[in-house]
Amino acid sequence: NLNPQNLGEVHVTHKTKEPFSWWKIPTLCDPLNNSLKYERSVVFDRSCYPDYRPRKVNDKKTFPVGDAVTHIFSPTKGE
Repeated sequence: NLNPQNLGEVHVTHKTKEPFSWWKIPTLCDPLNNSLKYERSVVFDRSCYPDYRPRKVNDKKTFPVGDAVTHIFSPTKGE
């Protein structure tokens, strides 16, 4: 298991507009074969992350972070 004591969460922030929405991030965790389960999504609030600087992968330019959500996952219970 990722975290046997079931402590903590994994947060993945992603844009919601196409083509990014095609990734369907909340559905990527299969509870039968994965150690994470999807909990919920919340609107991304940049003010909670004052040092956050959005960057493109192959470019050093920034981009607007509107239309983004944070998907929250938690560890599944250990056996």
